[in-house]
Amino acid sequence: MPGVYGERQVEPCFLKSLTGPLLNPWDRLRRDANLNSGNGFRSPEFKRTPSRFRNPVGKYRLHRSSDCIACGKCVEICPYGVHVVRRGQVFVKNHYLCVGSDCPESCYEACPVQALSVRRNPDFDVMGDFRWTPDLLVSTWYMAEFGGVPPKGLEYKIGGSEGGFDKLRLIFKDVKSGHELALGWS
Repeated sequence: MPGVYGERQVEPCFLKSLTGPLLNPWDRLRRDANLNSGNGFRSPEFKRTPSRFRNPVGKYRLHRSSDCIACGKCVEICPYGVHVVRRGQVFVKNHYLCVGSDCPESCYEACPVQALSVRRNPDFDVMGDFRWTPDLLVSTWYMAEFGGVPPKGLEYKIGGSEGGFDKLRLIFKDVKSGHELALGWS
C-alpha cells in the first residue's frame, strides 16, 4: 500500500551508486561523499541541532523531594541522562527524556530514601488533537533534535489519522541497474 500521499519518484541527483538496501539516507550521503571526495565534492558537516523550545515537553515528569541525600544513584542508573550532578547536588535536568515505567532501570525505585517520584506530565496530555497525538508531536520533536528513533513508549509512526508526512514512501531509482529502492513506511 502506498503512503497516504502516494508514492514519489526521487532522482538520485549526485548519488553515483545506489547498491544494496537504502536503510539510512544520511549514512548513504556520508558514504557517497567520502567516495567522491577525490572529485572535488566535499562531505557536508552533519551536526546535532538543539531544540528551539526552551522547555521541551516529555511524557513523564520527575519530582525530587527535599529528602534527597545527593547520593548520585539515580545519575548512575539512568540510561537516558535525565539526572545530572553539579557541585555536589543532583538535579533533574532533562526530564523530557524520562520514559517512566518503560525504563529498564527505574531511578525512582533505586533511590535509597525514595526521594524521587514519576508522574505523567499534565502538559503532555493537553497537546495535539486526534490527528497529531501528543506521542506523535513529542516523538517528531525528538527525531528532529537527535536524528534517531525516540525512546520506547512514544508512538512515532502513525497518529490518529493513520499517518502524515511520515507515511510518505520515496522511491529511489538506481542509475546503473534500473532497480527501484523504497524508503519509508508503507
